Amino acid sequence: MILKEDNKKRNQLRMYAFFVLYFLNERKSLTGYELGNLIKEKTHGHFSATAGNVYSVLKDLDEKGYVSNEEPVGGRGKIRYSITINGKRVLRESAKIYKERFENIVQFFDKVLNESTSIHQLDQLGIQPGDATDLA
Repeated sequence: MILKEDNKKRNQLRMYAFFVLYFLNERKSLTGYELGNLIKEKTHGHFSATAGNVYSVLKDLDEKGYVSNEEPVGGRGKIRYSITINGKRVLRESAKIYKERFENIVQFFDKVLNESTSIHQLDQLGIQPGDATDLA
């Protein structure tokens, strides 16, 4: 069982790398600049997308065989990146892990929100925290 968990962690992508592979999987081929803009836009700015972090993640993913790049074409020499078969595999494995984690976390939010609804109902009834009826 521990071995299985270790394999999961080893194959799990960091969240930023997950987004890079996700968008390459969706769009087939993108430049680092295009990836950065997509990540920033689709995460509503929650993940910063600078040239430094996009290209360092792409370099790491390329070294691991999860992305490939095409020779630069045109005067500006833009390099386009694509996801590989191994990249698709690790993206899928990571998606399963993140989904499980986030579903567990969402349960905590749901519980708090359900309790908040109960508190709101008590407020409407005029029951204040500390009232003897709270203990019933």
